[in-house]
Amino acid sequence: MTGQNPTPSGVRSVNSDMKKLVSVPSDTVSYTIPGSVNEIGDEAFAGCERLRSVSIPKAVRKIGNYAFGWCRNLVSICIPDSAVQIGSHAFAYCDSLTEARLPAGLEKIPEGLFCVDPCLREAVIPDTVKIIDWYAYYNCAALRSLTMPESVKVIYDHAFSGCSSLEEVRISPFLEKICYKAFFRCPSLSRIIIPSELTDVEDGAFLKKCTVIRAGKVLDIPEATLP
Repeated sequence: MTGQNPTPSGVRSVNSDMKKLVSVPSDTVSYTIPGSVNEIGDEAFAGCERLRSVSIPKAVRKIGNYAFGWCRNLVSICIPDSAVQIGSHAFAYCDSLTEARLPAGLEKIPEGLFCVDPCLREAVIPDTVKIIDWYAYYNCAALRSLTMPESVKVIYDHAFSGCSSLEEVRISPFLEKICYKAFFRCPSLSRIIIPSELTDVEDGAFLKKCTVIRAGKVLDIPEATLP
């Protein structure tokens, strides 16, 4: 039936051993993933533009690439702590997503995880995360503040680029590297303090108008020269 969980005999949504969710109908509005499922496959919900809510069971350990990509009406997501593997762009291009709860124990924010989610208001990063990967929060225009846990070591290219409302960033004191254009095109970010031990800041990490302070001194970080 339209908008409801499909029966196993109707749409091929779960594989034969009921462990992997493969796909759901594109007109799905709400979905409760069966408790037996431990993997959500690549693009399983991708393009389900009417999807507003989904319940992920505690058994799920893996969420595939683009699993919920382009779910334009999905408002919130709660990922259980069991999900130790999350693929790239798993929740990218979700136009209405405002809240996302990441699992405790996660060690890397995957590439493009929330890429172009314009309504996402906050980034709550678990205190086990060591890496924020490429384009993780790219173009999250509603994101206003960011507090990084002490576990974060590296922020990769374009991780927060295009977060046009971002006004405040609290950097981990143990951060080791900020990569190219990590905070590029963040016009509301006028000032940031980085730890004195942090010496590896790549060119173009910030806009020129952003005052970067380390050990009480203003750094001169060159603008980005590549697109």
